[in-house]
Amino acid sequence: MTIKIPNWLMRDEAKVEPKEDEGSYGPIYGDKFTLKGHFEKGFRKVVDRDGREVVASATFITDGPIAKPEDKVTVLGEVYNVIDSQSVRPFGEHHHYEIMLQSIAIEDDDEENGNDDPYA
Repeated sequence: MTIKIPNWLMRDEAKVEPKEDEGSYGPIYGDKFTLKGHFEKGFRKVVDRDGREVVASATFITDGPIAKPEDKVTVLGEVYNVIDSQSVRPFGEHHHYEIMLQSIAIEDDDEENGNDDPYA
């Protein structure tokens, strides 16, 4: 018996930029794709793929496709790095994916111009 996440819970969208390679000036990302799912902010200690404990600042729950570690994800205008993605398997059968996200600090030109009001 397959249990699906109700559509009314899948009201958020994430724009995923898959990391393709590492270039001279930083990561090279591929074509964006969109995931429908459920976005939850909240801090959670997780282990990354190198075995380090890190703090995720949000989780995106989706049926798929999946975002991989080091992909860049934008949800509600905020940019995150993917720490890890896990298949959740209650009763031994795949149900959904949980994508753990860590916020990325984005440089803002307004701060350089003397405007430090984030709501301006």
